[in-house]
Amino acid sequence: MKKLSDDKTIGVGIVGAGFARTTQIPGFRNCKGARVVAITSRHREHAASVAQEFGIEHVANDWKDLVARDDIDLVSVVTPPATTQGRALRKTDGDECLRGQTHD
Repeated sequence: MKKLSDDKTIGVGIVGAGFARTTQIPGFRNCKGARVVAITSRHREHAASVAQEFGIEHVANDWKDLVARDDIDLVSVVTPPATTQGRALRKTDGDECLRGQTHD
């Protein structure tokens, strides 16, 4: 795993725009050194609305587009449990952190 310096900003990508809107995004915004740079959701218009509300610069077309971005260091997957496992298995290549949270 790559070591991040204390002065590096961690680029965060959010997968899911429902629960993340009330929990993960505000939490990352209050975390020194973290910046939410992209979001995606099953319904792109919902992700675009949340992006506008929080000043998130990029709305990805899907989770694959989001995780392919060079400015993403950490991916927070905030989707229902039935949809999360495949995303988690495809991202872990050793250089990125993946944070998943399931909810019903």
